[in-house]
Amino acid sequence: MGNEINKQRDEFRRRFIAVCGTSNARVISEYLGISYQAAKNYLNGRLPESKVLIRIAEKTPCSLHWLLTGEGEKYVDFKSKSEAELLATVLSDLADTKTLRKMFEVLSEEQIRLASGRVEESSASSPRILKIRKDTIHEEKKSESHSFRTSKKSR
Repeated sequence: MGNEINKQRDEFRRRFIAVCGTSNARVISEYLGISYQAAKNYLNGRLPESKVLIRIAEKTPCSLHWLLTGEGEKYVDFKSKSEAELLATVLSDLADTKTLRKMFEVLSEEQIRLASGRVEESSASSPRILKIRKDTIHEEKKSESHSFRTSKKSR
C-alpha cells in the first residue's frame, strides 16, 4: 500500500510540474500566488487545496481532472493539442523570463554600487573583477597626450 501511495505522489508531482512548466518552487509560488512552502509541498506530491486548484484552472490550459487523476484529456477548451502545448510552453517561458528579470535587477543594483564607488566590505570578502574597456583607456590616453602637446606649444 505504501508503494502505491508513493507511486501516486510521484505521478501527481510529474503532472504538477507539467502544468506549471517548471519544478522551481519559487517560480511556482509566484506564478500561482502561493507560499514557497506550499509549492514545495505540491512538488513533493501533496494534493493542493481547492483555492490553489482554482488558481491552476484559471492560469493554465490544463484539466484539473487530469492533474489530479492522470485520466482524460490533459488540456481543456482548445481546438488542438498543439495550441495548448504552445500555450504551456509560453507560460513556462514567461515564468523563466520573470526569474531572469529579477536576476538582472540584482545584477544592475550591484553594478550601480560598484560604479558609484560605494562598495561595502562584507565579512566574507569575495574577490571582485573589474572590467576596463580598451576604448576607454585609449580615449583617456589620447586626451592626456593632446593636453601635453598643447602645454608644450604654449611654452
